[in-house]
Amino acid sequence: MRNIIIASLVLLAGSQIAYAKPRNLTFISQLTRSQTLDLGKTGPDMGDITVNMGDVLDPKTGVKVGSYVNRHIMVDVDQAGGTDTRDISIQYTLPGGTISMTQIMTYSSTTKLPMTQGDRAIIGGTGIFAGVKGSQTFTPVSGQPGRFTIKFNFR
Repeated sequence: MRNIIIASLVLLAGSQIAYAKPRNLTFISQLTRSQTLDLGKTGPDMGDITVNMGDVLDPKTGVKVGSYVNRHIMVDVDQAGGTDTRDISIQYTLPGGTISMTQIMTYSSTTKLPMTQGDRAIIGGTGIFAGVKGSQTFTPVSGQPGRFTIKFNFR
């Protein structure tokens, strides 16, 4: 019984800390690993799943401060203009907890990278991020494929 009470107090403290933290966080994300599960016919097709993993870096020092994993499910392939549409879920593990997001996004069929800057809906978190809502904006870093500036905007 004692362990349950201690865990409850830690969770309550974490919720209060989340609101005391800054409303915005900015990091660099760096892709380190990617793999695609090719379902159905060979090549890009509806239902294919891609899993990406990477590091979260402090933008000022370049030091790793966390990690991320995201899952892409292909929902529409080879649209006009050479694009694919994907349903994406992503989790960032940062000091003090995790942040979870979701998005529908358009990718380049040829480079397999996002076409432009995008926004993701923050759907929750754990630890000091428990109960967070808001959005995450990411911008591709010019000339560095797989690297993005990410900004979390909490409310």
